[in-house]
Amino acid sequence: MANSPLIAFVLSVIPGIGHFYLGLWKRGIVAFICGSTFVISVVGAVFYPIIAILVAFDAYKKAKEMQG
Repeated sequence: MANSPLIAFVLSVIPGIGHFYLGLWKRGIVAFICGSTFVISVVGAVFYPIIAILVAFDAYKKAKEMQG
């Protein structure tokens, strides 16, 4: 069964989880660390939604590429 771009997108509300779902472990770890770092910082409170959206679209795009 192919990975769903929509599921990858939704899981990426927590950066990196959508990539883990796709089996893209290195990319998922980087996204998760970047997302976590931003959440911890004061500035991150402002930028976290932007990071989360960018990561979600990347997971969606990668799932589409994996489908062929």
